[in-house]
Amino acid sequence: MELSVELVGCLPGWQAQCDLTLVLGRFLSLRDTHDRNNVAVLTEAAAGRLFPGRDPVGLEVRVARQYFTVVGVSRAANPVSNSNAYSIFIPISTMKSRFGDRIVSRKAGTMEVTSVEISDVSVVLDRNAS
Repeated sequence: MELSVELVGCLPGWQAQCDLTLVLGRFLSLRDTHDRNNVAVLTEAAAGRLFPGRDPVGLEVRVARQYFTVVGVSRAANPVSNSNAYSIFIPISTMKSRFGDRIVSRKAGTMEVTSVEISDVSVVLDRNAS
């Protein structure tokens, strides 16, 4: 089954920073990031569409030509963009090594490729945090 998803490259701290609640499995680890592991955390919506009625943890999902082992399922979509309930979180190091510095969007038979740089990433700081 094909599903249009938002692929999010992130660090292990992303879960705590964005208050993502896991419903199954685990989030990405430092080891996953260091080793550039092909592991993924799916949103509940994505897991439900890709693996209806099944526990996806330990199963594989294909993104482009790469296979990722599902290690967890999160309750919410990507809290930064809120644009797509179907999100897949992978280690940022894996994303960079497998997909490079490009964002590829495919919609209705068209394809758009955008080059990005780390400076394009936004970081929100909580000034109330100690």
